Amino acid sequence: MDCFWKWRELSIVANLPNRLTQLMHAQNGSNITFGARNLHLWTAFTGIDPEANASLNGNETQFEFQTAAAPTYFTARLNLKY
Repeated sequence: MDCFWKWRELSIVANLPNRLTQLMHAQNGSNITFGARNLHLWTAFTGIDPEANASLNGNETQFEFQTAAAPTYFTARLNLKY
């Protein structure tokens, strides 16, 4: 098994300004969260994803046909306090 590093998740939370929370009739402490998953993979592995065949035992060979790496995706969440 080749060694690898994965940057799996990043999240940033920003508190909403008081003026904006007042417009939405929310309380102070309301925030917005931005997130990203599966950002980067550092490896010398030449295949698609070194974890794609993690359940193989010693007698099986590596098989990546129709295997896709985990997609990178971004999220945003609005948390309002009332």
